Amino acid sequence: MKKYSVLIIVFISVISIFLIFLSFRSNFPHTPPTLEVSAQNDNIKFSADTNGGNWFDSSNGKGGNSFDLGTYDSEKLAGINEHNISVNTKIKLNLSYDKDIKLFKVYLINQKSLSNENNQEVKLSNNTFTTPKEPGIYGYIVDSFWDESHNIRFILKLNCK
Repeated sequence: MKKYSVLIIVFISVISIFLIFLSFRSNFPHTPPTLEVSAQNDNIKFSADTNGGNWFDSSNGKGGNSFDLGTYDSEKLAGINEHNISVNTKIKLNLSYDKDIKLFKVYLINQKSLSNENNQEVKLSNNTFTTPKEPGIYGYIVDSFWDESHNIRFILKLNCK
């Protein structure tokens, strides 16, 4: 009889530990994902800077972090490094975490406006877009959105030659 009691106690303990583990598990990584930008033709690969976002650990009811909020795209663009690239080149965007992503869009920054609302959406196909045919310095925003507490805005500057 004691043998069965010990087995029942062990079984209940294992189930309890498993349930506790599941309650602390989050569907999202603890740190925000990164965005790798590459252009195979120009042999370029770099990580994009962030320009705002929220990444809260909602699994345990505690807060998380919001970062770079309130920065205009054109202001942030002035402070980041540019990457030299050819005109009319395919740019590949690769998020380090994209499971269950609801929105992934790219915008060309209107550098003459402080408003983030005047940016122009860029056609994206298989997470790839093409740089303009005209030489110049161009800024891009990449919006990535999973839910209200998990979203990131990346920014990159390309000097198209």
